[in-house]
Amino acid sequence: MNSIKIRKSDLFSRSFTHYRNLIERKLKAFFEVKMSNPLQSFGASDKPFSSDGVFNKTIPGLKHAHLTQDISIVYRLSGKNPTLLDLYGIFSHQDLGTGQPPNRKVQKSMSQQFDNQVLETKLQSCVPSDINEIPKIWRYCAHDWKEVESMSSFINYRCTKCSCPGEGVEDFEGVKTGEVYWPTT
Repeated sequence: MNSIKIRKSDLFSRSFTHYRNLIERKLKAFFEVKMSNPLQSFGASDKPFSSDGVFNKTIPGLKHAHLTQDISIVYRLSGKNPTLLDLYGIFSHQDLGTGQPPNRKVQKSMSQQFDNQVLETKLQSCVPSDINEIPKIWRYCAHDWKEVESMSSFINYRCTKCSCPGEGVEDFEGVKTGEVYWPTT
């Protein structure tokens, strides 16, 4: 089974906060679709940006899917096992410069913002400041997490390679995002 890892940009976090009340339920549905099969389309509007357009020239494979008639999530899929679901943000047509008429200047500005984003997982921010606190095998293992137990909103994991423990949290109202904190807190 292919695992999925979500990486979020700072721009995604800011734009989610801005549009949260308008898209929260649809975003949950988007994650449910992508977590079950990342290649499955989330409706007819889930497609790559134009191959000859500014966005795809800056970040090949960049996609968008409508969450409402005017608001879309911008993302990219790459890799396999794990498949990386890179989240760039949630934007209106006007924000992206893709409305009528299109605004190439805004598109160029947004594509540069996307290109400058650092995509992070919770794992990167959860590693203790003193790396020596983590057993050496845990530090150098390319973890293959397996769910071993689930209680309330926390899910316990164990790596199938090095046996280190991990802990995940259900994000977006019960949808598992595949992100695992380690070591457990």
